[in-house]
Amino acid sequence: MDADLAGLRRTGCGPAVSRAGGWNPKLSKQMAKHWQKVEARAVQSRGVWALVPGFVVRGKTLAAHEDLETALRQAAGEEEAAKLERVARRAELRSVFREFKTMNAAVAARLESELEAADSLRGDLVRLKKLQPDSREKIEKRTLMTLECWQALNDRRAAETPARPELLVRDTTWAAHEARWKELPGLRLAAEEADLDWRAAKAALAKASKVLSGLNVDWFKAWKSEYAPGTPENDALAGVKRFPPGARRKRGS
Repeated sequence: MDADLAGLRRTGCGPAVSRAGGWNPKLSKQMAKHWQKVEARAVQSRGVWALVPGFVVRGKTLAAHEDLETALRQAAGEEEAAKLERVARRAELRSVFREFKTMNAAVAARLESELEAADSLRGDLVRLKKLQPDSREKIEKRTLMTLECWQALNDRRAAETPARPELLVRDTTWAAHEARWKELPGLRLAAEEADLDWRAAKAALAKASKVLSGLNVDWFKAWKSEYAPGTPENDALAGVKRFPPGARRKRGS
């Protein structure tokens, strides 16, 4: 196996999930713009290289070049999938915090309506309402305080004679709210892992682009020096852009 291709596969490039030609409009604009330009030049180079399939540059054949093209498309597909997963996990976490913020406010209002003016729980309720949920840290703290006040009222109801049922808020039980709270660490971890996975996939895509781009440049130099002007092989280079449009030109490429 070609050494560069083996290195790319060790980075974790999985099965291709991009379109057959690698042109996936959903990719982030900056990264897509770069890798697609590298691929475009690779396609042009491959067409000319096919005139002399046995031509070798840096120990690499046309087949090795095609393998690197495939690796680039695989890396692009992995980056896109990882990006979408990252977006989904971050959105899920934001949604959960909005849910806590809304539910905590509803519980506080309902508790206030249930307590007598001189009830000792009102002091806890006042401290809870003073805590403004303007950050995730404060929302978490307010959720804990909400659960404590809610549970205290439920304990009182259960101790009455006859016992009264637990307080429901928006058809939600205390246990359901607590269960949602206990899910938070796992959701946060999933978001963090998705972010790490995306960063790794993005790095793999950058590496794949760099490897293929480097081979494209070296092949162009070698081919141009091998075949004299006026030959069909040299004339065919007119169909190969010297460097990706809009990209910084390498000296000698």
